[in-house]
Amino acid sequence: MARKLITQAQAAETLAVDVTTIRRWLAAGKLDGYKLAGHGVRVDAASLDRILTPIRSA
Repeated sequence: MARKLITQAQAAETLAVDVTTIRRWLAAGKLDGYKLAGHGVRVDAASLDRILTPIRSA
């Protein structure tokens, strides 16, 4: 199955954060990123789920 790669801007919009935050998370290994020849960096869309933490109801 092929990976769905999205731009850093799309990842930021999906998570409602700034692109700078996405870059920090990529550098820290919290998100999976791939450098494409001549196309910059793309984020593995599946890795966005790792950032999200469910809130448990009381």
